[in-house]
Amino acid sequence: NMVDEFGGLQWVGDDDLLFWAGPNYKLPSLPATDLFRYHRGTATLSNLSNSGADLAAPWSGGTLEWDGGWRSPNGRYLYMLLDGGGQGTSLHVLDLQTFTMLRMSPLGVDITGAESQLDDDFASVGKNLVTFVGTKLAQTPVVEDVFVFDQQTGDPTSLKQLTQHQASGTSGVYVTHLRLSPDQAYVSYTYGSSSKETDGARVLAISPTAGGAAKVLDATSQTIDESYTWTPGSDAVIYAAGNQDGQYTLLRAD
Repeated sequence: NMVDEFGGLQWVGDDDLLFWAGPNYKLPSLPATDLFRYHRGTATLSNLSNSGADLAAPWSGGTLEWDGGWRSPNGRYLYMLLDGGGQGTSLHVLDLQTFTMLRMSPLGVDITGAESQLDDDFASVGKNLVTFVGTKLAQTPVVEDVFVFDQQTGDPTSLKQLTQHQASGTSGVYVTHLRLSPDQAYVSYTYGSSSKETDGARVLAISPTAGGAAKVLDATSQTIDESYTWTPGSDAVIYAAGNQDGQYTLLRAD
């Protein structure tokens, strides 16, 4: 195979080197970028993703990006994004002890804002939990929901869908500006009927990360500024709300 690009080199212990390799990104007709493992003790090279193979589960084609991943705080897992082209972007996890890879995000769900890395507007990574925004592929109008999983376990069964905009039958929902509360008991977010925050009213809401009904904190303001924050004790959200002319009031929602 023609290999034009290398990146993301990182050691796992003293014997295993991980890296991404593939064709030049300007030549999309060539095979996709893959994740490789070189085991120094046995001098063996293995393809961990096989993302360019037609029948390689769970991808069936796609491209891994070496700037689209992170390690769990306990160092056990490597999370990464797969750009599947027309199949959307999905999240996968590599167990760094067994070197097996599993899909974290649901089939048929495209991770919003994830071109090569999780955008802060559409994801929040905490010590244990990760939340992200996803939508069904090729859905019109777009209806986005919030998902959460435990990154310390690397277990796809820990994934929960926190919001039920899809099931509620709401027409057109765009979610952005996720924040995990300091105690990770809640995730906060804003949503509205437009992908642009300044177009139309937005709602500020929270959902318990353990699952359960969402609570709306503010549904009356036209614009909610993206720079809102939780209090250190996780008992309130401080945010600015106002109109499109830039006139805001600083508020506290318990």
